[in-house]
Amino acid sequence: MNLLGGKAVCFYSLIVLCGFLMGPSARAATTPPSADFNAFVQTLDGQSARYGWNDVFAGPVSWEYHRSTRNRHPLMFAHFGKPYGDCILFLGGVHGDELPTVYLMLKLARYLRENPEVVKGKCIVIAPLVNPDGYLAQRPTRVNANGVDLNRNFPTKDWRTDAHRKWAARGRKNPRYYPGTYAASEQETLFQVALIKRFKPQKILSVHSPLNFFDYDGPSSDLDSLEKWMEKICREANHPLKKFGYYPGSLGNYAGHERNIFTLTLELPTSDPKMGPDYFRKFQPAFLKFIELPVIGTPPHTRLVKTGNP
Repeated sequence: MNLLGGKAVCFYSLIVLCGFLMGPSARAATTPPSADFNAFVQTLDGQSARYGWNDVFAGPVSWEYHRSTRNRHPLMFAHFGKPYGDCILFLGGVHGDELPTVYLMLKLARYLRENPEVVKGKCIVIAPLVNPDGYLAQRPTRVNANGVDLNRNFPTKDWRTDAHRKWAARGRKNPRYYPGTYAASEQETLFQVALIKRFKPQKILSVHSPLNFFDYDGPSSDLDSLEKWMEKICREANHPLKKFGYYPGSLGNYAGHERNIFTLTLELPTSDPKMGPDYFRKFQPAFLKFIELPVIGTPPHTRLVKTGNP
């Protein structure tokens, strides 16, 4: 069964379609890019140009997509390195109005393409724009085209009992945080769930803005070593660490709390698109160190390898 569903398209590369359907040992199949996908990439590049992002054009990167949004925008991702094992998942653009998060993930994809030694022996997946409908709206929105906050829509164990109750408890039912009519109601949520099921990442880094901190959710094993590692990263990046907690339907709850995947959220200081290049320079070292963070095991049995030098 195709976990991501729908039509498979790859831009400027081969899609391992048989491997996706049948397993990593299957042979790759060639699928030409569709006109719709080419148009979407051009739209993204045009948006990047409007924000002054002249070094992150999407075209040269190899992308896959297997789902589309309500507005028929592809939910795309790039896969670097091994087909499976020692996998890291990066997510950007979960909230469409958090503009520099998209820049950082597009820039990281280009960096990995140009520096293949970084991915040697690893599996790295980047989904730079989880919410294209919100991002490409005339006025970018946090929510998707259905008005759903994608970071409140994951099928967590507490969603049914708590999602709407906690949403209402904010004092008013703020539409920016609407969790949806039911858990995993959105294609964008199913897209992220499918990436997690397919690649079984040991580590996830999701970029947001503008709360200005690092937040960690995940296994408590070797927590002391991880906290020391996080403190060092925070000092080097001059970026605070804050235990923000998790909500019904959030990624940190679904992946970190319930599945013991090391899940790190980077909250950028602002949502100003002009700051994208500065933020990448600031946080690129943290991205690379997160890639190298030694984690072993398959979720939910993951643990940090103690190196003695956090």
